[in-house]
Order: sequence, then structure tokens, then C-alpha cells
Amino acid sequence: MSINQKQEAPAIPDTILFVAYGTLRKGETLHDWIEDSIVKEFGPVVVKGAKLYFSQNHNHYPVLVWSGSIADKAVGELYELKVNDDTLAMLRMEMNAGYTLNEASVETPDGELLEATVCTWKYEHGKEVPNNDWCSVETREWWK
Repeated sequence: MSINQKQEAPAIPDTILFVAYGTLRKGETLHDWIEDSIVKEFGPVVVKGAKLYFSQNHNHYPVLVWSGSIADKAVGELYELKVNDDTLAMLRMEMNAGYTLNEASVETPDGELLEATVCTWKYEHGKEVPNNDWCSVETREWWK
């Protein structure tokens, strides 16, 4: 490409599919960070090949770790979110906390497979979240 040729910028999508598996889930402490950006709620999904763990040394928040086993299925909720300032601020917050944004294969209760954005963790973590489902435990403990 010569210096005088114009290169088109990649298109920025209007929305993204996003998996909330912890404090961003409906009814959880940080759900209001995404609530105004929700275009569509798909409901429950599982992230294939992943396990949920408590963060290191306490039960403050969950982290999703690739397990390497397709039998592991972390429970979450799938949302279509507008790509707006609120969504971008939430994603920046997650990355600043140490999460990495990845694409993941998620499965709906009727077996449909979709690709969605999920925040993953590659650092040390604590014990496994029971049932691989953050909402199956008393998460209010995380404020202590």
C-alpha cells in the first residue's frame, strides 16, 4: 500500500453479545453497569470449556478460567449490549481489573451455539464456585 492510498477503518459493531457470569448478572451487585445498554436478554447460557472460581484469597467476585475440558460448563446469562460509552466503560473496568476479553462458544438451553464476548482470568485464583454457577451461592458475602 502506498502512502497515498486510503485504508478503510474496520467497522465498529452497533452491538455485542456478552456473557455475564458473576456480579454483572441480573439481580447481582453490578448489573446496573450494563442494564441501560441491554438490547436483548437471551437468558441462561453455559460457557463451554470453562470453570468459575472465587478470586484469590476471598469470595469477592468470580473469575472464569479456561479448563481445557469441554465437559466443564460455566453458567452465565447472555445479553446483546449496545456498543456505547457505558458498555465501553464496563469493558475497560473489567480489563483494568485484570480480565482478558475473549470470544467464547456459549450454549443456550435449547442447544443453540453462539459466539459471545466473555471476560476470562489467567492469574491465580481461589476455590471453585459451587455448581460452576455464581448465583448458586450466597454472593452477598462478597461485600464483607
